[in-house]
Amino acid sequence: MFAYKRAATLAFKTSRSTPASHTLKHTPTHIPHLTTPRIYRKPMSTAIVLPQLPEWFEGRLKALYTAKTVQEFDEAFELFVSKHATIRVNGHDIDRDQYKQMIQGEIKTEVDADVTFQGIVTVPPKGSNDSYTGSVGAFFKAVVYGRIFIFAQRESSTVSSSINVVVKEDVARPHTIGRGGAFDGRRVTVLDEVLTDVANQIRPPVSVPPLEPTSTASA
Repeated sequence: MFAYKRAATLAFKTSRSTPASHTLKHTPTHIPHLTTPRIYRKPMSTAIVLPQLPEWFEGRLKALYTAKTVQEFDEAFELFVSKHATIRVNGHDIDRDQYKQMIQGEIKTEVDADVTFQGIVTVPPKGSNDSYTGSVGAFFKAVVYGRIFIFAQRESSTVSSSINVVVKEDVARPHTIGRGGAFDGRRVTVLDEVLTDVANQIRPPVSVPPLEPTSTASA
């Protein structure tokens, strides 16, 4: 009986002192491999998209009539009309300088103007689907404001125009382009315009009744 208890005690101690790694079989747990999702970023394009012909024409013409300084007007004119343009206004052939002076006479620099287009029609060059050059026909009105106020209203005139132009790549692309890389060599090479420039009438805010004749009572 005593021998049995001693053997059992020794077996218990042996089992307690035996490392768990020798008594238990280690079964590794399978952990699925987690992959980090890849984010593909589309590279940003650095190419500058030029406006198509209707937007180009409208923007260039508005820049002329809304120029606030002589310098702004000169820059807008140079970017719009070719140095070799053929110009006809109200049935008369005029040169480029005469057309520039005529537009300058219609506008008043340093004062605002409202330009609205009633319609623009464009036709690409013959045998081409180019949407950046070609022929343009447009109707527009420009209300040009002056500096003088009459009856608390600014003086103004309205230019009504029907204009047809041909736009071509007229200026050669330079070897080096300034910061931003923007270059647009399009210019108006043929211009035919019919226009009127009429001063807008200014009316007093309230009507003044006419003076009634006075009668002299006889003594």
